Amino acid sequence: MNQGTLIMVAALILVVGGAAVGGYVIYEDYYATSSSKSSTTSAPSSSSSSSSSSSTKTSSSSSSTAPSSSSSSSASSSSSSSSSSTSSSSSSSTSSSSSSSSSSSSSSSSSSSSSPSGSDTYSNPGVYSWKCPNGVSSVSVVAVGGGGSGGVSGSYTTNTQFKSYTTPGTYTFTVPSGVTQVDVAVVGGGQGGDGGYCSVFGYSGNGGSSGGYSRATLNVSPGQNVSVTVGSGGAPGNNAYSPSSGGAGGTSKFGSVVATGGQHWDQPGSGSTSAGKEGSQGTTSYVGGTGGASVYDGYGAGGNGGCLGSDSDTNPTSGGNGAVIVQYNATFATCGGGGSSGTYVNSKSVSVTPGTSYSVVVGSGGSEGQNGEASSFGSTLVVAPGGLSGGAGSSSAGSAGASPGKGTPSEDSIPGNAGSGSSGGSSVYQSYGAGSNGACGSSAPSSAGNGIVSITW
Repeated sequence: MNQGTLIMVAALILVVGGAAVGGYVIYEDYYATSSSKSSTTSAPSSSSSSSSSSSTKTSSSSSSTAPSSSSSSSASSSSSSSSSSTSSSSSSSTSSSSSSSSSSSSSSSSSSSSSPSGSDTYSNPGVYSWKCPNGVSSVSVVAVGGGGSGGVSGSYTTNTQFKSYTTPGTYTFTVPSGVTQVDVAVVGGGQGGDGGYCSVFGYSGNGGSSGGYSRATLNVSPGQNVSVTVGSGGAPGNNAYSPSSGGAGGTSKFGSVVATGGQHWDQPGSGSTSAGKEGSQGTTSYVGGTGGASVYDGYGAGGNGGCLGSDSDTNPTSGGNGAVIVQYNATFATCGGGGSSGTYVNSKSVSVTPGTSYSVVVGSGGSEGQNGEASSFGSTLVVAPGGLSGGAGSSSAGSAGASPGKGTPSEDSIPGNAGSGSSGGSSVYQSYGAGSNGACGSSAPSSAGNGIVSITW
């Protein structure tokens, strides 16, 4: 090989070598610089991310893609930058985790410091058990006792009353209030005495016969009108040579009850209970015959006969008037007194123990004249006595139930309302525990309102 050729080969080697070195430098500058930029950018992104987990993953993913270099100072710088980015990302992740943990701890602390809330209401009469929830140390209790029942009805009967009709005429009897039965006595009018002519040729007048008598017990209704007739006594006859007979007695009536008057000395009046009495006949003496006797209390007797004589005159007399006598007893119904309403305990605060069971009693309203039952919580922690029943009716209306009911109520309780007359006391809390009205007539008193127990925490 000549010298010229060697020079050319050497020059070619130098060119190729220079190109190789330049290419490596370009390669190293480009990739090492790109890696350093990527790592540097990822670190701030990680520190500003809201999710520490995502940031950590993103930071880790960005660090693993950077190429590694064993000898280049640029590669070392890139590696150092990547390491710094990872450290920054870890720090950011730790800070975010710490913040999240602190927030979670704060939330948990806040949650555990507040007590649970709720309520239970018992409104059906009975005995129950309430278990205190965990975390609850105090409850507010509302309780109302059952209302008192109204009293049963009663009645009373007046003393015997009389209504007498003794003057002849027509009347109307109106049955008084409370009267359902009457006892009546009806007497017909007596016949008037006959006139007479007293001498050896004649006789004195005959006595007139008395009226008949009827007695009956009748069912009637208050306000009913009954027709009444009182028969008059017969007029006397005339003394004369041809004397006249006395007039007949009139008929008496009370509705369908009838008694006729005397008609002739030997034809007394008729009646369902007794006929009248005959009069006695006149004689030749100067004394007239005697009228027939009354068969009821002096009413309707016959008149005496008369006599017209030379020595003395005796005038005949009229027959007695009839009569209608009504007697009755009035029976009046009375109402029972109204019951009082149950006691009301208003939101009483009670200390309780979590997990402990407490008794709950809801008092029922009284019935058939009974007191209302008490409502309670925890036996004696809260007590609301029931209302009192109204008194039974008797000779007067029953007394109203007083207030409060029996038993010792909790402090600051509100007594139920007393009954008023036959009206029950109104409820103190909503519609619970109202007293019922007293019964009037044949019906029984209605049941009073039931109590309630409400627990709130």
